[in-house]
Amino acid sequence: MIKYIALSISILLIVSCNGQQNQESNCLNNTLKIKEDNILLTSIEAFTLSESKTFLEDQYNSIETLINFSEANLEFSLTSGEAMNEEEPKFSDSFYQLLPKDSLEGKLHTFFNTMYLRQEIQYPDSYLQIPFDRYDLDVKLIKDFWEEDKNLPRFNINTIFYGDKTRVKDTTSFQKDSYRSLATQIPSSKPMDSIEVQVLYTYPTIKEVILAQKETKTELPDGSIVTAAISGNTVSLQYPNTMHEKIVAVEGIHETDNYLVSSGSSGSTRPTEEMITYLKCFNTTLKTAIDKIENKEMDTNEVLRNFLLQNVSEAPENDQLRLQRFQFSGTVKKAKVYIQTGISEEINKSLVLKRSEHDQKATNGYYLAIDKKTQKQGLVDETGAWAIRPEYEDLRMMNDYYYSGLYNDDYNQLYWLNTRANRLERVSYELDEVKIYSDKLVNIEKETNGPEGIINAKTGSMVIPMKYDYIRPQEGFFITDLNNKEGLYDKNGKNILPEVFNNISVKDDMIYTSKETDDSYDEKDIYSLKGVSIKKGTWNNYDESFGKDGLLLVKYNYKKNNVHYYDYIGFINKKGKRVINVQKYEQVAPFSNGLAAVKNKKDKLWGYINTTGKVVIPFQYSEAKAFQERYGYVVKNKEALLIDRNNKVFKKLPDTFSSASLPLDSNEAVYHLYSGETYDADGNVVKDKESK
Repeated sequence: MIKYIALSISILLIVSCNGQQNQESNCLNNTLKIKEDNILLTSIEAFTLSESKTFLEDQYNSIETLINFSEANLEFSLTSGEAMNEEEPKFSDSFYQLLPKDSLEGKLHTFFNTMYLRQEIQYPDSYLQIPFDRYDLDVKLIKDFWEEDKNLPRFNINTIFYGDKTRVKDTTSFQKDSYRSLATQIPSSKPMDSIEVQVLYTYPTIKEVILAQKETKTELPDGSIVTAAISGNTVSLQYPNTMHEKIVAVEGIHETDNYLVSSGSSGSTRPTEEMITYLKCFNTTLKTAIDKIENKEMDTNEVLRNFLLQNVSEAPENDQLRLQRFQFSGTVKKAKVYIQTGISEEINKSLVLKRSEHDQKATNGYYLAIDKKTQKQGLVDETGAWAIRPEYEDLRMMNDYYYSGLYNDDYNQLYWLNTRANRLERVSYELDEVKIYSDKLVNIEKETNGPEGIINAKTGSMVIPMKYDYIRPQEGFFITDLNNKEGLYDKNGKNILPEVFNNISVKDDMIYTSKETDDSYDEKDIYSLKGVSIKKGTWNNYDESFGKDGLLLVKYNYKKNNVHYYDYIGFINKKGKRVINVQKYEQVAPFSNGLAAVKNKKDKLWGYINTTGKVVIPFQYSEAKAFQERYGYVVKNKEALLIDRNNKVFKKLPDTFSSASLPLDSNEAVYHLYSGETYDADGNVVKDKESK
């Protein structure tokens, strides 16, 4: 029992004494003595002299242990940095950075302007949430500062803008809801469009201190920070414990000036030198008192009490020193210490936060809501009143017209929103896609991977029968497949082409088709959007599509002696009329950016024609590829060249290409040369991913 009390008093002497500054180094000579109510004196009042002696001995031993530990701990911190046995240091891409005020506030402006609002209608209230992920902010110092709740920005609502174009003033404040969001609740179930909020925030002001040598000392308003040692992978620092919360970060810097990855830190506190001196003097006094009791020079507690009252001084202020060690994944040349010196003035910013596009909200005036009392779900209208009573569970919005949920303990089911009757109706099909086409059309299927059709989701009427293997929407039309044959419907459900084609595509306001023939080649055709063929019987194949020049290269495929041949016919326009005859050429390529490469029969050389059929770049090249916006790739005398539209050489490439990407009507060509280099359409060297 006595030992327990002694240990408690040892702590109290250090922690709880009324501190005084500027004490003399010799505590026995200090005239500022302890008072009558000092815990040391009041504790021995209940003891016998023998118990007091035991008490003082325990006190003496406890303080002696504390002194020895503190001095050993300091010595360890000063000398314990050891080099790591790593072959390569590890460098970090994430490091603290002090930014000029304008740059810092610019990043904060961008951060706040990316925020948005989420509304969950909990009838008759609404739960509002602002996703607030400080890790989206590319300023590490502020991210760490805002980690403490007391430093978080405050969001206060000014005005609520509802979906029905009304607005109300409000003063509700958001509170931290989770690690990555702020939230509040308001007494309204009306669907919102946006809110105007006032944001009040601060950020820390930081001082950067570079410590490069042992025993470097930097004086700061709250004390001094000392580099106790930089050795190997370890930085040891000593500073007043009151500064510990203000040390924002310590970074180790390699001799290459790269920032090292942190591998941990550890620390402890110890009394100041002034307190150590006091404790040594105090223990000397205790030892003297113990000896006097043993030598019978003190025979009562009262004599002991008077001795202590006359010879023990008040303890100095109990400031403690922090000894902190930081380890890094590599040898440290210098340390960078970031110290918070203050906080900025509060900044007041007004923001309008739009409701999230991903919220479960419909464009037809119905909004998903949950009844706060029954926890059942339904749909409210723009006034916040129930349009569909809350009778469902796990109700999820699939699109504006379809919802998935449970009703009366029924298994999860698909419901169609009948807007004319204001009710959810169970349907006997599934959604193949949730996307809505032409504001009303939805792709449905009888069952998973079953026959597909198209329904008018506004009226619930079938537009395309639910009998097809698949339906592919394209350019406002629907390509259907039945038994590996494709057909085409328009958005009104009109069958434009029957299911007799191998392939159908819609682009450039035309319909392109291909169909198998008995001669084992595909016969191609082109139709207007009304399903009228533009083929005049002179061709059955084509290359590419009309493109931006509105000209299409057509040819005639045929089979002779079991060998397939084709003859070039010419270029046609979208009415099917041949406007350029190319039968005199041996080879022809489609138009690209107003020019088409052609090869003559006489010299077997390539040139280019324009959209009138005139040769504008003469036949002098062994190769000629699709012309880009400014230059075309050609080969002459085994040299690869980029030429302009006037046949002037822009650049000679170091080699011909081994492979190339040559999109028509673009400037996106890429040439991969045999020499290993890659060039773009304008003759610039493109670096491969491996070389970046």
